[in-house]
Amino acid sequence: MTIASIHADAIPDPRLIEIDARTLECWLMDGAAVVVDVREAGEFAAEHIEGSALFPLSGYDLSEFPANWGLPVVLVCAIGVRSAKAGNALLRHGHKQTIHLKGGLEAWKQAGFETARAA
Repeated sequence: MTIASIHADAIPDPRLIEIDARTLECWLMDGAAVVVDVREAGEFAAEHIEGSALFPLSGYDLSEFPANWGLPVVLVCAIGVRSAKAGNALLRHGHKQTIHLKGGLEAWKQAGFETARAA
């Protein structure tokens, strides 16, 4: 990672949309979003939002990130930092807009929502 890329991640991009846990829960109940977890595999195994897909930021190969999931994609991490970085990286890679869960999985749990564990 270069200084330029670190600096680029720190600059807010207006196309990076933050949503709260209640909004995400509503979207999921309506089948209106896909959740992509950008944490590491061990973190994901310990707990994650039910139905989320794992795409760790540490191995982020943007060319492998599907351009069209068919629904809005909401990026999630532990507290919202990695998901914002992932969102900014996707925007720089040509995605028109990205969405991330403000406060990450911690905000999800604080809002009273359940997490799942890997089987």
